[in-house]
Amino acid sequence: FNLGTTARTINAPTFALVVLQTQNHTRFSFASTNEPRRRGARCLLTFQETARPTIVRGAAGAALPSSGSFLIDPTTGRVEQSTFGVGGDAAGVASTSTVTYERDRTLGLWLPDEMREEYTTPGVERVTGVATYSRYRRADISVRILPNQ
Repeated sequence: FNLGTTARTINAPTFALVVLQTQNHTRFSFASTNEPRRRGARCLLTFQETARPTIVRGAAGAALPSSGSFLIDPTTGRVEQSTFGVGGDAAGVASTSTVTYERDRTLGLWLPDEMREEYTTPGVERVTGVATYSRYRRADISVRILPNQ
Protein backbone atom coordinates (compact mmCIF):
# COMPACT_ATOMS: atom_id res chain seq x y z
CA PHE A 1 0.00 0.00 0.00
CA ASN A 2 1.20 3.52 -0.78
CA LEU A 3 0.29 5.83 2.08
CA GLY A 4 0.41 9.60 1.80
CA THR A 5 0.23 11.83 -1.26
CA THR A 6 3.55 10.87 -2.90
CA ALA A 7 3.05 8.63 -5.92
CA ARG A 8 5.74 5.97 -6.17
CA THR A 9 6.68 2.82 -8.04
CA ILE A 10 10.10 2.13 -6.50
CA ASN A 11 8.98 0.62 -3.21
CA ALA A 12 9.75 -2.99 -4.08
CA PRO A 13 12.37 -4.65 -1.87
CA THR A 14 14.54 -5.74 -4.79
CA PHE A 15 14.38 -2.46 -6.75
CA ALA A 16 17.88 -1.30 -5.74
CA LEU A 17 19.39 -4.42 -7.30
CA VAL A 18 18.76 -2.90 -10.75
CA VAL A 19 21.93 -0.85 -10.11
CA LEU A 20 24.00 -4.05 -10.05
CA GLN A 21 22.71 -5.32 -13.39
CA THR A 22 25.50 -5.34 -15.98
CA GLN A 23 23.59 -3.23 -18.50
CA ASN A 24 23.28 -0.42 -15.92
CA HIS A 25 26.91 -0.20 -14.74
CA THR A 26 27.75 2.68 -17.09
CA ARG A 27 24.88 4.76 -15.63
CA PHE A 28 26.61 5.00 -12.23
CA SER A 29 29.87 5.93 -10.60
CA PHE A 30 30.96 3.48 -7.90
CA ALA A 31 33.34 3.57 -4.93
CA SER A 32 34.14 0.83 -2.45
CA THR A 33 35.62 0.45 1.01
CA ASN A 34 36.01 -2.51 3.32
CA GLU A 35 33.85 -2.51 6.45
CA PRO A 36 34.90 -4.52 9.50
CA ARG A 37 32.42 -6.91 11.12
CA ARG A 38 32.51 -9.70 13.68
CA ARG A 39 33.11 -12.54 11.22
CA GLY A 40 35.21 -11.45 8.25
CA ALA A 41 35.10 -8.27 6.21
CA ARG A 42 32.42 -6.93 3.96
CA CYS A 43 32.56 -4.38 1.19
CA LEU A 44 30.58 -1.14 1.23
CA LEU A 45 29.88 -0.28 -2.41
CA THR A 46 28.46 3.22 -2.85
CA PHE A 47 26.91 4.49 -6.08
CA GLN A 48 25.77 7.75 -7.65
CA GLU A 49 23.72 7.90 -10.85
CA THR A 50 25.40 10.02 -13.53
CA ALA A 51 23.46 9.18 -16.72
CA ARG A 52 20.39 10.93 -18.10
CA PRO A 53 17.56 10.19 -18.39
CA THR A 54 17.60 8.79 -14.88
CA ILE A 55 16.16 5.39 -14.00
CA VAL A 56 13.64 7.02 -11.66
CA ARG A 57 11.73 10.06 -12.85
CA GLY A 58 9.37 12.42 -11.12
CA ALA A 59 6.36 14.37 -12.30
CA ALA A 60 6.46 15.23 -16.01
CA GLY A 61 9.59 13.10 -16.44
CA ALA A 62 11.82 15.19 -14.16
CA ALA A 63 15.22 13.61 -13.50
CA LEU A 64 15.58 12.06 -10.03
CA PRO A 65 19.19 10.87 -9.79
CA SER A 66 19.65 7.95 -7.44
CA SER A 67 22.40 7.20 -4.98
CA GLY A 68 22.97 4.67 -2.26
CA SER A 69 25.02 1.72 -1.16
CA PHE A 70 25.30 -2.04 -0.90
CA LEU A 71 26.90 -4.09 1.85
CA ILE A 72 28.41 -7.05 0.05
CA ASP A 73 30.21 -10.16 1.25
CA PRO A 74 33.38 -9.97 -0.90
CA THR A 75 34.01 -13.72 -0.83
CA THR A 76 30.58 -14.69 -2.21
CA GLY A 77 29.30 -11.48 -3.83
CA ARG A 78 26.15 -11.82 -1.73
CA VAL A 79 24.25 -8.57 -1.07
CA GLU A 80 23.49 -8.29 2.65
CA GLN A 81 21.92 -4.81 2.62
CA SER A 82 20.93 -2.20 0.06
CA THR A 83 20.16 1.49 0.49
CA PHE A 84 18.56 3.37 -2.40
CA GLY A 85 17.72 7.06 -2.41
CA VAL A 86 16.30 9.50 -4.95
CA GLY A 87 15.33 13.14 -5.05
CA GLY A 88 15.97 15.88 -2.56
CA ASP A 89 14.90 19.44 -1.86
CA ALA A 90 15.38 20.53 -5.48
CA ALA A 91 13.14 17.70 -6.68
CA GLY A 92 10.41 18.47 -4.17
CA VAL A 93 10.46 14.93 -2.83
CA ALA A 94 13.08 12.63 -1.31
CA SER A 95 12.94 8.88 -0.86
CA THR A 96 15.21 6.40 0.88
CA SER A 97 14.72 2.67 1.30
CA THR A 98 17.00 0.26 3.13
CA VAL A 99 16.57 -3.47 2.67
CA THR A 100 18.28 -6.22 4.65
CA TYR A 101 18.62 -9.68 3.16
CA GLU A 102 18.73 -12.96 5.09
CA ARG A 103 19.16 -16.58 4.06
CA ASP A 104 15.84 -18.40 3.90
CA ARG A 105 16.53 -21.87 5.32
CA THR A 106 13.67 -23.55 3.48
CA LEU A 107 14.63 -22.35 0.00
CA GLY A 108 18.36 -21.92 0.60
CA LEU A 109 18.27 -18.44 -0.96
CA TRP A 110 19.15 -14.95 0.28
CA LEU A 111 15.92 -12.96 0.15
CA PRO A 112 14.58 -9.64 1.47
CA ASP A 113 13.97 -9.80 5.22
CA GLU A 114 13.05 -6.19 6.03
CA MET A 115 12.54 -2.94 4.12
CA ARG A 116 12.54 0.48 5.83
CA GLU A 117 11.28 3.40 3.74
CA GLU A 118 11.00 7.14 4.14
CA TYR A 119 9.37 9.62 1.77
CA THR A 120 9.60 13.34 2.46
CA THR A 121 7.87 16.18 0.70
CA PRO A 122 9.29 19.36 2.30
CA GLY A 123 6.63 21.29 4.19
CA VAL A 124 3.94 18.77 3.26
CA GLU A 125 4.47 15.32 4.73
CA ARG A 126 6.85 12.63 5.89
CA VAL A 127 5.86 9.00 5.48
CA THR A 128 7.87 6.15 7.02
CA GLY A 129 7.21 2.46 6.84
CA VAL A 130 8.65 -0.92 7.69
CA ALA A 131 7.83 -4.09 5.78
CA THR A 132 8.96 -7.52 6.91
CA TYR A 133 9.03 -10.60 4.71
CA SER A 134 8.69 -14.20 5.82
CA ARG A 135 7.22 -17.59 4.95
CA TYR A 136 8.67 -17.68 1.45
CA ARG A 137 7.38 -20.60 -0.59
CA ARG A 138 8.43 -22.12 -3.89
CA ALA A 139 5.73 -21.97 -6.57
CA ASP A 140 5.28 -25.39 -8.15
CA ILE A 141 3.31 -25.81 -11.33
CA SER A 142 2.43 -29.01 -13.11
CA VAL A 143 0.99 -29.22 -16.59
CA ARG A 144 -0.86 -32.03 -18.30
CA ILE A 145 -1.38 -31.87 -22.05
CA LEU A 146 -4.57 -33.46 -23.25
CA PRO A 147 -4.93 -34.77 -26.80
CA ASN A 148 -7.36 -32.94 -29.12
CA GLN A 149 -10.82 -34.38 -28.90
